[in-house]
Amino acid sequence: MDKRESKQNLNKKFAKNVGIVIGVIVGYVLGSYTGIYFLIPMIGALLGGWMISKVAKETSRAMIAAFAIQAGHFFWFLFPLVLIKQVNLDLVVILGGLIWLMTRPGLYPVIFLTIYQIVCILINLSHFILAEFGSGPHRALLMHIILRVSAVLFMIIGLRKIHNQKASAAQVMSNKLCKFF
Repeated sequence: MDKRESKQNLNKKFAKNVGIVIGVIVGYVLGSYTGIYFLIPMIGALLGGWMISKVAKETSRAMIAAFAIQAGHFFWFLFPLVLIKQVNLDLVVILGGLIWLMTRPGLYPVIFLTIYQIVCILINLSHFILAEFGSGPHRALLMHIILRVSAVLFMIIGLRKIHNQKASAAQVMSNKLCKFF
């Protein structure tokens, strides 16, 4: 490894550590403001991410973060089902979308879930701007919006990883064919 590669690795480690520190600070501030509205989906995200990482096929691994965020949101939506036996549309759409995303990761489940999340973001925003700062609805809606935006971002990142993996695999296959002939 030459000095240039060593410096690049050091820069990557530094950037990763800075990202972790920023994530911790943002998580602390957000958790302090939103309280239980932060705690419930984060527990669900950690559990969902951990469970899916144990069973996900190699082709689905790029979508684990997107799955985890939405699984945490799904976990939050389970509470009304358990407490008052009320099923809502979010439960059905997110569950179906997550199953589709992990069994057939790719453009179509990402488009489906992204459209759904954007529609919900717009609905949440319309209520959020009317909610009183510091109120329960304001804190809950803030978490809904953050979870939905995060889900979309992680799906796009996952889709890019899948695209890069396919491009890399195609390049390897092309190199093998060239060597063969």
